[in-house]
Amino acid sequence: MLASWLLAVALAFASPDEAPPPPTLTPHLVLMTRQTFPVGEKDADGKRPRPSAEIYNARVRLEGAWRVARAVLEVRLRQTPLRTFSPSNVWLQQAYVDVATSEGLHWQAGLLYERIGVEWDDSWFGNVGYLDGLKLNPDLGVSNAGDLPVAPTVRLRWEAQYFLQEDGLNGFYAPEAKRVALGDTPGVVGWDGYTLDPDSSPLHSERSAVVLHLHPAFGRELTISPDFAFRQSDILYEVSRGATVEHRVGHRTIASGGVVLEHEGLRLLGEGIWERVTGLGDPRWSVHWMTGARYTWTRPGDPI
Repeated sequence: MLASWLLAVALAFASPDEAPPPPTLTPHLVLMTRQTFPVGEKDADGKRPRPSAEIYNARVRLEGAWRVARAVLEVRLRQTPLRTFSPSNVWLQQAYVDVATSEGLHWQAGLLYERIGVEWDDSWFGNVGYLDGLKLNPDLGVSNAGDLPVAPTVRLRWEAQYFLQEDGLNGFYAPEAKRVALGDTPGVVGWDGYTLDPDSSPLHSERSAVVLHLHPAFGRELTISPDFAFRQSDILYEVSRGATVEHRVGHRTIASGGVVLEHEGLRLLGEGIWERVTGLGDPRWSVHWMTGARYTWTRPGDPI
């Protein structure tokens, strides 16, 4: 129903005086492999493990476009599940509809990334926040995004999002030792100060998440982009204890602040993310820091 409504909005904004372009469908295929070469290691029998190779990540992404509407479907697979809590080695990473209602203004609905802080630091892992379950995390919801010029050297950029519930899968790295140390309870600060992500816990579900992300850009040759985000959600805890079922409700708060500086091929970034859960455990804030630098060298005349 929601996708149909968004498509109707898109048609309403289309110009009746121009012949619409034909629909397009663009496939994208990405294959990432991992090769392992053990050095100085031996198994229980005293033998050295053999080198190994595996499909770390295979992605099939389809992008369809018609007039001002766009649809995205991305399926991923691995030889092994992504994480210990993954139900399968094949999963849906993104699936959403995007409608541009005006220049620089978009409405989206479906399985979307939650926008917390700087989304990508150009590293192979995406960023450290991905391994904490805070970045590149798709959930079911709607989003309003904008990128509008308000002055010759100023752009206003934002995302306002609402998510009905989490989809039970993200990049949170949760080996068994980490889950045992945290007691499978979000809000308990342990294991180097991190909290357990609700997507990885079978006892918890996260709902009604509101995300506000503001990241304006200032400058031309030197661009400075401060980055601020705030997120609030409810966490439902349910566990069977004999003939009774215990229900508890907690609240999760995430706030982030950072800055990105770009000049020609140089890109510097730094940010901090503060997270806590109240009503279920230790209400102290856990803090996640990230900083990085990148330089892209180009020869004179090469496109950037």
